Amino acid sequence: MAYYLISYDASTEEYPDALKDIVALLFEEFDVYRIGRPVASTLLFEIDAKKWSIEAVAELINDHFNGDFGFVLSRVSYRDNENKVLIVPKQDQKLGDNFDDVLEELKDDGRICER
Repeated sequence: MAYYLISYDASTEEYPDALKDIVALLFEEFDVYRIGRPVASTLLFEIDAKKWSIEAVAELINDHFNGDFGFVLSRVSYRDNENKVLIVPKQDQKLGDNFDDVLEELKDDGRICER
């Protein structure tokens, strides 16, 4: 398993559903094990690094969104029994207020499963 971090620059005026579409893609394509709450336009998520290289993840995201917005993807760290990653963001809570609503809407639409 590995943690990946995606930062994207989709404006809410030009692409109001960017957060919902990115989260849906991550769950639909990469079998996300964990996902963090968004900090502005940045998400931390955990997927199987043996199955998905950072290049493959970036290519699929780029192909799916076809240049609708720019993004930066980073592999933060591997997680195993000895080395755990602890990331505690300092954020404006209002920036992610609708995240629970986004997850519920995606679950209701059948785009992501209950986890």
